[in-house]
Amino acid sequence: FFDFWKEGGFTDRRELRGVRVVPAMSAAAKRPGLSLYRLLLRSAKLMDRRPALKGLIQTQRMRFYDRKNSEWIEMDAQDKEDASLLGHIAKLTGGGRFYLPEASAVGVVRDAFKEGKALTGEELDGEMDVAIAAIRMLDANIGKGRKLGVLDWERAAPTRPPPYAIQEAPRNDVSVGRLLLAHPMLNQAGLTRAVILLVQHNRQGTFGIVLNRRVPFTMGDLLREHEQHETKGLGMSSKVRDSLEPFSENVLFKGGDVSLEFLSILHPYADLKGSQAIGGGLYWQCDLREAGKMVQQGKASADQFKFFLGHARWGPSQLSGEVEMNLWRVAAPSQAKETLEPDARNGADAGRKGE
Repeated sequence: FFDFWKEGGFTDRRELRGVRVVPAMSAAAKRPGLSLYRLLLRSAKLMDRRPALKGLIQTQRMRFYDRKNSEWIEMDAQDKEDASLLGHIAKLTGGGRFYLPEASAVGVVRDAFKEGKALTGEELDGEMDVAIAAIRMLDANIGKGRKLGVLDWERAAPTRPPPYAIQEAPRNDVSVGRLLLAHPMLNQAGLTRAVILLVQHNRQGTFGIVLNRRVPFTMGDLLREHEQHETKGLGMSSKVRDSLEPFSENVLFKGGDVSLEFLSILHPYADLKGSQAIGGGLYWQCDLREAGKMVQQGKASADQFKFFLGHARWGPSQLSGEVEMNLWRVAAPSQAKETLEPDARNGADAGRKGE
C-alpha cells in the first residue's frame, strides 16, 4: 500500500498514521486484504466521527424521471467494479443519492470484509480491486473535507427547539398530511432545507406547500399591489380584496416555485365552506368571503390563517422515487395545526432560512 501512496493515492502521509507496517515476509504481508481493511476502517471511523464528511459522499444519479412519460429510467453501472462499489455505498445512502444519518461507515466496511472471507481466485481479486477503489474514494472525500475545513467540525447541539413537533414516518408512507423534510445535501432552488406539507396525493401526482419560506411582505402589501393593477385587468377583483382585507396584517409565505399566482390557505376551522381536511385538525383552502366574515364577527382569529403563494408539484410516481433516492425524509406532525401558531406566523423567527 506504500506503492499506492507513492502513486498519489493519498494526499497526506498522516493518513497512514496508526497503520502498523509489517515485515515483507511476515504472515500479515501475505494477506494484503488486512492492510486494506485497516486503511478503510481508519477512514470509516473518521467519517462516523465527522458527519460533514458523510455529506460529501454523493452517488451519481443512476435513475432519471422522464416527465413526458411519467416514469423513472434506470441507468446501469459502467462495469462490475463500479457495480460492486456502488452496492457498498448504497448501504450508506440507502440506495439513494445522499447519506442516511443512521448509517455507519465502520459497519459497512466490517460487513464487506466479513462477506469477502469466503471468496477465492478471481472473485477475491475483484473484491481487492473494489477495496482499493473504495480507499481512493474515501481519501478523495477526506481531502475535500480538509480543503473545506470540515474535519474540525463537531456534532453541535441544537441552539433552539425545532419549530415543528414531528416524528419520522415509514419511508413509503407518502400521503396527505405528511411532511417532507429535505435532505441537508439537497441543493435545489426553492427546496434547500424545505419543510413541505402534502395536501394532495393521487395517481395524477402530488401537491405540496413549502411551510418555511416567508416572503418580506404582508397580505396588505399584496392587496395594494393588485388594487393598483385593477384598471389594467391584472389585479384581483374588488370582492376578493374585500374578503382578504381582515387578513391584511398576515405575513405571506412562498409555497413553492409552481404557479406563483396560486394562493393556498391553511387553517384549523372545519366548518368553513370549501375546506379540505389534511389531518391533525388542519384544513386546506376555504371560502374566502366566509372566512373574512368569521374574522370580522370574532368567530375566528386571523392569526390562525396562513397564506402561501405558489406550491410544489410532482408527477405520477415522481415523489416516491425521490423518497427512495433519499432526497426526502417522510415525517408525521404530532399536531398539524401547530404550524398555525401566532409566533410561527408573525414572529421574527418565521423568516429564518431553514425553519
